[in-house]
Amino acid sequence: AFAYARGVMSMILVLFDDADLPVLPWAARLSTALGRPLRVLCMGPGDGPLRQRVTAEQVDADTLPLVRATLEQLPEAGAKDPQVHDCRGHDLRRAVLDAARDLEATDLVLAVPEEDREGPARGVIARLLRSAPEDVLLLDVAAMGDGPPQRILVPQSGGGGRHAMQLAARGLGAGEPPVVAVADPKRMPRSRRSFGRAREQAAAAGERFEQVVPPEGQGLFDAVAGSIAVGDLVLLDAEDPRGLPRARTALRTLRKDRPETPFAVGVARSAEAGGPGRLARLAERVRMQVPVLSRDQRKDLHERISGGGRVSADFVVMLTLSAAIAALGLVQNSAAVVIGAMLVAPLMTPLVAAGMSLVQGNLEMFRAALRAM
Repeated sequence: AFAYARGVMSMILVLFDDADLPVLPWAARLSTALGRPLRVLCMGPGDGPLRQRVTAEQVDADTLPLVRATLEQLPEAGAKDPQVHDCRGHDLRRAVLDAARDLEATDLVLAVPEEDREGPARGVIARLLRSAPEDVLLLDVAAMGDGPPQRILVPQSGGGGRHAMQLAARGLGAGEPPVVAVADPKRMPRSRRSFGRAREQAAAAGERFEQVVPPEGQGLFDAVAGSIAVGDLVLLDAEDPRGLPRARTALRTLRKDRPETPFAVGVARSAEAGGPGRLARLAERVRMQVPVLSRDQRKDLHERISGGGRVSADFVVMLTLSAAIAALGLVQNSAAVVIGAMLVAPLMTPLVAAGMSLVQGNLEMFRAALRAM
């Protein structure tokens, strides 16, 4: 909602290694269909936060191989107004969220190889899928490559799936592939309502919508596994973040049950369903609006506080002047002048320096601030 209010919307594709590149054409098709510029983040570890745009003309020997490979494949993807950013940081999740805020993104596209990756990227993807305050789409297309889906199957787990159906109808496929919703036999009334609302809201694609009901005695995902054909995309709607691990396990099971069939799987999660709770989502959205100090600004702030929190010529002069003003106020019996002396006195800076030294565990700064006080 905050991004919509600003009037600028973009889509972010997050790449961690070369195995994620098959998702690039999918994100390009989706960004074009939604009318949003595509921003590609090539993630990597780093000591401090860094994000800079890289163009084809700026590629040199020091450019990350992932950035170079992305720039080479980007023209063939056909994205709308694409940009590639070299994004690094110690906390990769925070780096992605900060980039989404700075680039005013409303959608995040994440890629997962055929087998769940190991290492830090695995935890980052899981946390972004659970708590990012944007619409999130997690795709595993390694078995299909970059081709568009022939059909989009939406398992209505719990009777939901409306967000996934709307996303499928708007731009996940080229050539308007049919959207097949597989009703949850345990929640048939809600499945019918969700399907009807999704078809009404996507009126232009209403004729592409179809709902199938599993045979009696057959479970939802058993019916989906029996319906999968070559070139299909199975897109699960994550309405409840608490059910995300179960959803990803179900999709992995589908792929293992049909190893000979090349198809793609994905999880779609709307912005309203993000986060472990309403307060957490609100806190993340508020944080998106709070100005953040850059590394140079934090360094400058530390130098100013540490320099002003110790005994120096400036400190002694200001303290002497404030004492003289206070003495004049006492002689004149004027409370206003005494208060003015308090304002001139540089006593707050050592207090702030002492607080910062306690947070940082900086014993030398604490001793200097204590001497000044």
